[in-house]
Amino acid sequence: MECDICFEEFNQERRVPKIVPCGHTVCLQCLQGSERGRCLICRTAYSASPESLPNNFKLIQCQGDARLSRPWCMSCTTKAGPRCWDDERDEHEVINIKAAMKRSLPAGELEQAAGQLQSVQRQLQDKETQHALTLLAKESWSVTLRGGDRILTGTLRNTKDPVDPLNKALCLLLAARTALTEADGPKDGKEAGSKTQQHIPTQQYIPTQQHLPYEQVIMPQRRRAPLLRMRTEM
Repeated sequence: MECDICFEEFNQERRVPKIVPCGHTVCLQCLQGSERGRCLICRTAYSASPESLPNNFKLIQCQGDARLSRPWCMSCTTKAGPRCWDDERDEHEVINIKAAMKRSLPAGELEQAAGQLQSVQRQLQDKETQHALTLLAKESWSVTLRGGDRILTGTLRNTKDPVDPLNKALCLLLAARTALTEADGPKDGKEAGSKTQQHIPTQQYIPTQQHLPYEQVIMPQRRRAPLLRMRTEM
């Protein structure tokens, strides 16, 4: 369990969970480093010093193994595994995932990014603009990200009406920053790895499916959208 202010795990040293008179629990280090006499969550005033506030022993007892359920190893840049805990040289820094996110996205960076979106749009080249419009036009995109030995897959959906502004921003950034290249998908009636099917002229009488040999049954094919491949370097 972590402090709601710094997102660091409570402990029995510098980050002892302290109960503020209003009922909120904040770690000692946050209380010591902030404006004295006010709760950092609800801003209620109090007169006691941070050190004299009672410890939340129930919270410490309830932590148990729960604090290990969402660990992130900053050294391995992945979810902490057994070797991260068992390293006798203590070379692995394991922290809570929220604390890891706070380190990776320092305060103010998201606000700066939001302010740069308009300049990104103005700087798009013609080809990048076409890719952005293509991304925005489709209802969904299958996304595959590869980084080293890690592969992440998912789906970007534009089905809401109106489309989520964050989705629009993501499409814009993908077009601007990932060097997208377009590859044609499978043609109508020619699925990858499938055999060529018999062509039946439209003027010719077409018997019902039950009268056709199995190999001659032609199923309608749905045209697939072009594929966009992306490459990005972090």
